[in-house]
Amino acid sequence: MRRRRARELTPLLLGLVLSGSLLLAASGLAPRASADDSIGLSVDVLSTSPSPSSTTSSTPKASSTSSSSSSAPEPTVAGTEGTGTPTDGPSTGEVELGGLLYVSGLGWSYTPSLNPAAGALELNFTVRNAFTKPVDASAQFWVTGIFGQVIGQSATVGVLSLQPGETRTVSTTISGMAQWTVVTARMVFTPPPRLGSQSLSPVHREEVVWFLPWFVILLAALGGAGFVGWRWWRGRSGNPDEAAAEATPDPAGDQPAPEAGVE
Repeated sequence: MRRRRARELTPLLLGLVLSGSLLLAASGLAPRASADDSIGLSVDVLSTSPSPSSTTSSTPKASSTSSSSSSAPEPTVAGTEGTGTPTDGPSTGEVELGGLLYVSGLGWSYTPSLNPAAGALELNFTVRNAFTKPVDASAQFWVTGIFGQVIGQSATVGVLSLQPGETRTVSTTISGMAQWTVVTARMVFTPPPRLGSQSLSPVHREEVVWFLPWFVILLAALGGAGFVGWRWWRGRSGNPDEAAAEATPDPAGDQPAPEAGVE
């Protein structure tokens, strides 16, 4: 009985012994494997350590590049900063003479007079010097009528020492406008023949001017008032013969009319 149990337990005991020995062997091999793994990991860290150092050394290069780009001067716009010069151009109504002188149109102002043959017309314009030196010029004014005849006296005005960048108003007064009502004011501006390397030519400006002929209007008003007065006086007085006939009484008209049926 005992022998049978011993035979039955023998394989079980052998299996337990073999299992224990295998577990011990596995536990002994496991530290070695972890040690090998730790060595391998340390080697890997040492081998990869130079790469971050090279990356770090390349960082200053990028910073030096950014500093050089920030120190570069910004571009300037011509005419606003630096050595740029603004560009002069004609304003509204101005005439350009070689880009150096600019002449405006004619302005005018009329002053009436109690003298029917008088009356004054003031003419003016502006001239601007865009040259780098003073300029001497002249302007001639005159006025013509509807038939092309000259009215009044022409006038010549000197434009002397016009400084660079200066805008000057040139004016004159021409008398003797009389009662022409509509006239044409004319002006010729004569610049120097040459400024620097630029040749210049005279420029002509003109303007149609109109004003009320007060003397003609006064004569027309007086004539109209006289005509109305004459019509009124004639209508009130009428025909003298008809007025006398109306004033004379009719004798037959004073007698009563006979009654009907009375003989």
